Amino acid sequence: MTTKEIERMNILSEKTLSLTATPEELAEFYELLNIMKKSDTHNIVLGLPR
Repeated sequence: MTTKEIERMNILSEKTLSLTATPEELAEFYELLNIMKKSDTHNIVLGLPR
């Protein structure tokens, strides 16, 4: 993810949590979230004890 994408995701996450995001902003947020989930750099998977 680029710095711009991360900054935009931060803005959109705040709007999403405050319930002020438009449907278009929600779609953009989920698109960026999927990019982040696929990223090796920005997706941290914690190893939990079994």
